[in-house]
Amino acid sequence: MATENKNLSNYDKNTIPNAKDFRFGIVVSE
Repeated sequence: MATENKNLSNYDKNTIPNAKDFRFGIVVSE
């Protein structure tokens, strides 16, 4: 699952700069 999250984070980062917030939420959730 960690790998999937990483891929999602990388993709979102290229799509929208708001990915930082999303990634932070995932880290906190874990």
